[in-house]
Amino acid sequence: MTTYLFPITDNHDAPQKRLLYPSILSHIVRGAEDAIDALETFRDLVQGQDVERGYLVYDAHAGDTACQLRAGILNELATIFKNNYQERYNFVKTLEEHVTRLRQTRDASRELCFKMTHLKIRCADLGVDEKSTSAQDLLANVMWSQPDKNWVDKAGHKCRLVHRQDSAVSFLATSADSTRAETDTRNRELFGATKVIPFLVFAYTLARYKTYSGRDGMLIARLDPTGMLERANTLIADFWDTKNREYRSSSMTRPNQEVKHLQNWLCDYSCSWLQDLASRIVPGTIYENLFERARHRSEKGMAAISGYIGFLLLRKHWASMNMPIVLVNRFFCSSGHHLQVYEGNITLDCSASVTNGPSLDCPARWRLEASTIDRMKDAADSSSPVLVIMGNSYNHGSQNELDKMDGRSIDHLQSYSEHKDLGECTEAAQQNDRFIHTDHDRLALSIFANHDQYPFELPNKINKTGYVESLLSEYAHEQERSGKATAMLSVWKKSLSMLSEQGLGSGGIRLFGWQHVFLERKDCLARKLRVWQESERVTPLYEEF
Repeated sequence: MTTYLFPITDNHDAPQKRLLYPSILSHIVRGAEDAIDALETFRDLVQGQDVERGYLVYDAHAGDTACQLRAGILNELATIFKNNYQERYNFVKTLEEHVTRLRQTRDASRELCFKMTHLKIRCADLGVDEKSTSAQDLLANVMWSQPDKNWVDKAGHKCRLVHRQDSAVSFLATSADSTRAETDTRNRELFGATKVIPFLVFAYTLARYKTYSGRDGMLIARLDPTGMLERANTLIADFWDTKNREYRSSSMTRPNQEVKHLQNWLCDYSCSWLQDLASRIVPGTIYENLFERARHRSEKGMAAISGYIGFLLLRKHWASMNMPIVLVNRFFCSSGHHLQVYEGNITLDCSASVTNGPSLDCPARWRLEASTIDRMKDAADSSSPVLVIMGNSYNHGSQNELDKMDGRSIDHLQSYSEHKDLGECTEAAQQNDRFIHTDHDRLALSIFANHDQYPFELPNKINKTGYVESLLSEYAHEQERSGKATAMLSVWKKSLSMLSEQGLGSGGIRLFGWQHVFLERKDCLARKLRVWQESERVTPLYEEF
């Protein structure tokens, strides 16, 4: 299990019966193999090497409908290591040290399993208790120990800035457009090795075992713990004699527990990263209180921050760094569908009036132009990561058809094939013109305002939209008391009504309904889009392992 190697709960201390030893070892082997691939892939990416797989391997399904947060975290990590050679060198060295140790543990686990099941050597002679032992003690037997014991993020952890240099191994660097003050205030614990490495491994794991399926006729993403168990069994098959009845075969218990713990940890980390980002971009007690109150935890332990409030911060962050973006629109005309690609960036709208001092009010401008898959593949910056937003648009048919498309009805999506006569399709040409001239900043704000603000019920079943509005209202009053004007509340109200007033349908599907957000290199994105287009898949783009 990944959580045996990088423990985030106390379960690894619980005693395990002897008959479960090979099963535990199989999960250690699978966790190690996945961790090796996760760390080696990221090493190659930050070093700018030619790769077959890009950042999409970390496109985790965390269950919080906040894919944009993982894209933001990955982009910040990529920026840190791109702009500072020494930090990149230190980080790569640390990754390689972990990979070496993981390989040793993987091989030692297989060898131990072989001796137990094939050679039938007594556990005591192998240095393992004959009756029971903990996963932690079993890991020590296969040469794995934590370099830092403080991995566990306790429930209710509140993000606090850490200024001591010795708080964690730090890989902080100053990006080209960042100030020294921002770098000095970045949370060194969040960006230390004991957080970044688990983030990469956990995100990879939740991406590798992500799948899409139908539920009540609708397309949904879910995790496949069965795939984890099957991979564990495959990786240990040559070393485990399953005919040896002294040991029990693996069950689904551990994979089911693992995905839950990984999702909760990743959601916690994402929220803490967002709060830390706020402390750097919009420092001050007012914003700290806003993001702290916008953060909630479900009864099952999942943490989340209001999607709209979180997007306001991401939007300012991306605009301040002129974030390069690619929008991929699958437009459904009356004769089929078209793949439309747009490249550009998000910038601050300096022409707009803004309040003095740090604020989330400043509008953003989305500069876009039509592009193609080949153009991305051949671009001079094809190895650079870009923010990718995929979605659908559907501008014809009845309201019933529109609702099916917005609900991602599998049968309805599959009823369309690619309309290859692009030059003859006036609908596609008209849609392209509308897309280019759309105010995508207003559209994005409206999409996030109308989206479910939390992936779970709030305490006492408080209305989520009403709760977010109350937070923004209190924030506006605080700003007024400080003598500063803010448009956040009025923008929120306009964003709530925009989609219906302009007849864009739920989620903006008549123009561009966002479906997924992730980070990817242009060259990798181009290759994947070509395969995706030719296979006419109804799912969003995802990595195939």
